[in-house]
Amino acid sequence: MAEPDMNLSQPAPRRHANDWAALKSPLLRFLDACHADFSAETGGAVANYIPELGKADPNHFGISLATIDGYVYEVGDSRAPFTIQSMSKPFVFALALDTLGADHVESAIGVEPSGDPFNSIRLNADNHPFNPMVNAGAIACTGLIHQAKGDGAFEYIRQALGRFAGRELDVDEAVYAPKVQRATATAPSAISCATPPSSRTTSAKCWRSISGNARCW
Repeated sequence: MAEPDMNLSQPAPRRHANDWAALKSPLLRFLDACHADFSAETGGAVANYIPELGKADPNHFGISLATIDGYVYEVGDSRAPFTIQSMSKPFVFALALDTLGADHVESAIGVEPSGDPFNSIRLNADNHPFNPMVNAGAIACTGLIHQAKGDGAFEYIRQALGRFAGRELDVDEAVYAPKVQRATATAPSAISCATPPSSRTTSAKCWRSISGNARCW
């Protein structure tokens, strides 16, 4: 019986699609399963209180998970840009803490739950926002950064959010413009708890950078 010629290259074994799926990490397989399970969910509706937000594709659905050791796992429409809205609040709060120190920030903004919706501008008994995750606290947080950075506050925050995101973020002017129009009734009252009278005229500038409302990934 002739021995096989070891000098001849052997064809690579064929792999079924399911075999390749099995090579994915357990975490990615878990995210794939979550994506498949929840993709059929069609309840709810896109926000439309600002016309531009109402244009979002309700079929977009992505999951992205970043581990503390720097790995990123993604499935679905995770690369579709979107406005980050109130998701920027913890990041701007972190920036304020890093820039000004905890004592300074917590002297103007509380850290207690309020039970209020995200857009609350209600203040506590000390005339301070309950926490930085409601609009009153987020506006005040940006006001504090504006005190420290002046006219450069907006760019300072934008660059910081970009570092959190791992890339430079842009401003969505179509979202920003109506946000400013809606800000008239809320920004001055919330800014006043964090800024001295001489700088309250800057509330429009502060609003531009508050909460990432005008930014998209």
